[in-house]
Amino acid sequence: MAKVLLLALDPVFAAVIEDRLLVSGHASTLVAEPAVAVSICTEGQADLLVMSMELPGVSGLETIRQLRRQNETRSLPIVALSANDDSATRIEALRAGAEDYMSLPCDPEELLLRLDRLLGKQTALPVLKGDLASHPIWELLQYIQQSAKTGDLRISGSKSSGRLQLQRGKVVSARWEKLRGRDAMLAITAMKEGRFQLTSEQPSVAADTQPEGLHITEVLMEAAWIEDQLTKHREHSPATSSPLERMSGDLPTIEEAFRFLPIGKVFERLGQQPNLRLYDLMTEGFAAPQKIRLAVAWLAKHGAVSPVEESFTQNPMSTTEISSSVVLDVAVTSLLSAASKVGFDVAALPCLLLAEPGVWPELQQLPASVPGFLRNEALRALVEQTQQGRGGSATFKTDLGKLSLHVQPLSGARQLIEAIVPVCAGVLLWLDDAEEMELIQRVVERLEGSSGPAVGMLVACTPAAQKAASELTATSRKWTISTHAPRSLLGVMRLLQPQAS
Repeated sequence: MAKVLLLALDPVFAAVIEDRLLVSGHASTLVAEPAVAVSICTEGQADLLVMSMELPGVSGLETIRQLRRQNETRSLPIVALSANDDSATRIEALRAGAEDYMSLPCDPEELLLRLDRLLGKQTALPVLKGDLASHPIWELLQYIQQSAKTGDLRISGSKSSGRLQLQRGKVVSARWEKLRGRDAMLAITAMKEGRFQLTSEQPSVAADTQPEGLHITEVLMEAAWIEDQLTKHREHSPATSSPLERMSGDLPTIEEAFRFLPIGKVFERLGQQPNLRLYDLMTEGFAAPQKIRLAVAWLAKHGAVSPVEESFTQNPMSTTEISSSVVLDVAVTSLLSAASKVGFDVAALPCLLLAEPGVWPELQQLPASVPGFLRNEALRALVEQTQQGRGGSATFKTDLGKLSLHVQPLSGARQLIEAIVPVCAGVLLWLDDAEEMELIQRVVERLEGSSGPAVGMLVACTPAAQKAASELTATSRKWTISTHAPRSLLGVMRLLQPQAS
């Protein structure tokens, strides 16, 4: 039986935790004053401390530091809880000495699972695979470290994938697209959407000691620092799709804190090949994408790099781009016309494109596959949004009306589904392994229950997807199945044209 001390938690939440601890065979004590908690811990009357970061009279950080300064409590496991979910607060708590950090509100079962890990109980992780929206990558890495997991962690994101090989809670190998090692691990920490799977497969890399640069805590702190700096440099960060040019021949002096960034490499590449986009630099794979993004922002802040503002007027449109622009206008007008004929209000007509994580990269590339997309303001904005790993929207205006096209990964789109699907003229849902059946079924049901003659298209190219699609459309009036992947955005628009009955 372990003695768990709860410091200044919400009384209702604390009561829930106390009950669960009692059922698990542990004893718990709730105290409101930090000084009392420090005294109890110093006297050896607690095996683990769960504390709020928002304390009366003294900060949670100072309480953690005070405990870490004392020999009696230097190794006491501490779990910090806070209503503040920003990365800087999390990193400060970990740096001060907390073993774990969770943002409130949190799932009591998940908290108890983490307490069991810290108390040394060998409890199996109930979820060996899951969604990054529900289990952020930093929480997953902290769990791996605390529970000393050995195995293989694979992460499939909205536009990328990565893999970490683990040995007793340490990362011995990291891969992300073209990257290997620390930069690959850093890139993985930036993945916000997608799925993960942790298996017990033994790592192929034999390592008695942890490779240099792959320490989980260090990488998480570096990722948080970069994220904070990107926020501070936001006004200097160019659009991902904007061509860039060097504004000087000499590289500015780089401050010590920024010297680990590939600033020199970015400066050199723009000298070798003017008009490279930030997107091009990030896909070259010479550093983690967030490091390249911050390097470009730093150069722009110091006047060494700037977006090419006049690139569109300097270079005339090619015949292919002109033709494509006309075809896009025709496709939008045709879709609006068909929707108007069956009774939709086309003053602001929404259509929605959704994809499961495994096929999201393919759907994500459709807007960028339109020749000359950089010259179309709506398409360029859509590509810019989706290339950052999240969904995006574009509004196409014509004399007939406006088409609002929303392109989203299925994961994390629940609120959008509830709000938009019932009023859509068309919804395309691209299935992969059909693992998110609850959400998929909700999309189908919401469109099926809408009042207008909307069109639903399930793209199912794999056996699992086709089986699920057949079951979902067995009694449907609005949904049809396509076993062929869409090859263009224009083709998608044609698929979603409502038909008069």
